[in-house]
Amino acid sequence: MGRGLVWRVGKALAYRSLWMSGGMAALRRMNRRRVPVLCYHSVIGSPVHPYVADGGLHIPVDSFRRQMEFVQRRYSVVPLEEVVTWLRGERDELPPNALVLTFDDGYADNLRWAAPILDAFGFAATVFLTTDHIDTGDPYWWDALNSIMGSARNPRAEVIEWGEVDLTTPDGVADLRRKGAALLGSVSLERRSELLARLAESCDAAASSDEALRPLTWEECRGAPPCIRFGAHGASHRLLDSIPHHEAEEDLSRSGSLLANRLGDRYTPVLCYPDGRSTQRIRDDLDSLGYRGAVCASATAGTDRLARHDDDPAAIPRLGVNANISGVVFAGNLAGVQAALSRRRPRQASGGSRR
Repeated sequence: MGRGLVWRVGKALAYRSLWMSGGMAALRRMNRRRVPVLCYHSVIGSPVHPYVADGGLHIPVDSFRRQMEFVQRRYSVVPLEEVVTWLRGERDELPPNALVLTFDDGYADNLRWAAPILDAFGFAATVFLTTDHIDTGDPYWWDALNSIMGSARNPRAEVIEWGEVDLTTPDGVADLRRKGAALLGSVSLERRSELLARLAESCDAAASSDEALRPLTWEECRGAPPCIRFGAHGASHRLLDSIPHHEAEEDLSRSGSLLANRLGDRYTPVLCYPDGRSTQRIRDDLDSLGYRGAVCASATAGTDRLARHDDDPAAIPRLGVNANISGVVFAGNLAGVQAALSRRRPRQASGGSRR
């Protein structure tokens, strides 16, 4: 049995044991002054293609509702802005067991499926928008790539700039995803479209038209219920640590200015780093770019943790919520189990990124 499998089995047993023994409730009480800032992406009303579902970003609406029912029983949901003011030293404290809800990227399903549930519970939430995608109807590059893989009629091809493609094996699928992250993560929307179109043509794949994967429109944002506010996720979801600093500044400045102009007081000047990646120079420049704070999303779930009073408001930690986690794991992560266990996790290479 490999070390990774031993770790996963041991982790599952630890969560179950803590739940049954009452240790999870004790840990939650111990961490009542720390804040789980939850990182969601998409909440879906019907299944998506298995390739698209693979990354765990698209959570079924029934699962999301059950999670919010748990949150209502155990936590006090506060707006993200209150945590930012707390970390900036502009307020002394938050309610015990405070919790924050955030959504990355700006999927249309955030308002169609998640917002009515949030509104019914009276929960505030912040949706981070990738502004160049608004009104386009085009899927984000990771969903587009997975859709191509799922509809490819020619699973083996040699593609310019992509190299050899082989979708007949799990290793080949994983390799194409790695190539996609390397080729698409830091380039412009136009360049992404070119690369994806070339791949789709070579693999004889159909273009994605899945309504579940489209971004929000400006009209939908302006019509969102009052519990929803909007933050910035960059203009084009370029990885800020992989592009020249002046381009990163231009991207972030353009995104924030557009949101302020289009959404007025529905916009909160907090940034979500695309894929959680930034540089110290960007973090240092946040105030001059018009942002009061920024949230992170770690590349691996093992490095997620609760926010503390001494955290940098330019690097607020979050807890990623994967579509595949159980109710026990969800409860444990909010209580701080994941952060405690991650300190004992065996060192290994990252298996991918989270958007």
